[in-house]
Amino acid sequence: MNKKIDIQLLEKTIDDLKNNPNACTLINGTASSKEVTIPESCPDTQLKTFIKYLYDNKFLDQNHLDNFEKIRDKEVKNYTYSETITALTKIIRGDRFISGEIYSCFKSGLLLEIIEKLKNLITSNQITEEKQTTSSTENLINYKLHAEQLDIPVLEGFQIEEIDNPRTILFAIGKEYIEQITSDGFVGKGEFEERINYIIDCTKVFMRDNKCENVDDSFTFYEDYNNGIFDFKLYFQDMIIPLVNEIRIVRSLNAFFIEPKMKDFYQVTLSASPIVLSTNEPKKIDSEYDKVSSNLDILMKKILSNLKYKK
Repeated sequence: MNKKIDIQLLEKTIDDLKNNPNACTLINGTASSKEVTIPESCPDTQLKTFIKYLYDNKFLDQNHLDNFEKIRDKEVKNYTYSETITALTKIIRGDRFISGEIYSCFKSGLLLEIIEKLKNLITSNQITEEKQTTSSTENLINYKLHAEQLDIPVLEGFQIEEIDNPRTILFAIGKEYIEQITSDGFVGKGEFEERINYIIDCTKVFMRDNKCENVDDSFTFYEDYNNGIFDFKLYFQDMIIPLVNEIRIVRSLNAFFIEPKMKDFYQVTLSASPIVLSTNEPKKIDSEYDKVSSNLDILMKKILSNLKYKK
C-alpha cells in the first residue's frame, strides 16, 4: 500500500532550504600542516526532522543503488514518484559513504529540486498508479535496539558524537582517527559476502560520483579475524581525493561481521586523517602510509578483541 509523505512537512522543509542559508552546514572539517579532519554534513533542525521522518516511516528506497543506475541520466523534472524517492535516498544514504554529500547537494540546489518534485507529485496525485519502491522496507528492524545487546568499546581519548541516522550505532572522533559502527540489517544464510560486496559497490558508486581516483582498486581484502565470539572480514579502503593544489588520501580499515542471534550485518570502520600529497608526487601509497596501516590494524584489533555481548 502506498503511503504519502506529510505534505506540510515537505512545505516546511522546502521553505527552510530556500530561506535558511544554514539549513545544512559543514562541520569538523579542518586542515593544517599537522592534522586534517574529515568534514561532515550537519543538517539544521528542519532538515534533520525531515530526514528522521523518512527513516522512521520507512520511506527510503532500500534498493536505491540499482534503481538509481536506471535514472542516472534522467532529469529531475521527469522523475516518477518512486524515482524521486530513489534520488532522495541516494543523497541521504550517500552521506554515510561520502562525508558532506547532503551538504554538497544542498549547496548545489539538487536537494531542494528533488524535494520540490516530490511535493508536486503528491499534490498532483501522480502516485496512485505507482507502487512505491520502499515497500521492501516494511520488515526493517530497529537497528539500535538490536545493537543494544552488544558491548562496543570506544578507543581511549575518542569523543562520541550524536549522529541522526538509525543505522549508525556509534560514531566517535579521536585526534587522528574516526571510529564508526553501522548496521545494514538482517542478512540471510549464505549472504554475508554478497552483502559485503553490495556495501563496497555502493561506496564505489559514491566515490566515482565525487571524482575520487583509482576507485576500482580502492578496496583490498586484508584478513579474517576471530575474537572468540564473532568472525570478521577485514578490508582496507583508500579514498584518493584530487583537489586544486594537492591530493588527499584517506585510508580506512573496515571489519564486517554478522551478529549470530539476530542475524544482523555490522560494519566497523576506523579511518585515519588524510595524508596530503602535492600534485607532482605519484598518486600512490608511499612508505609513510605503511605506518598508518599498521596503526589502523593495532587500533582495530583493540576494538574487535573487546567487542562482545553485554553481561
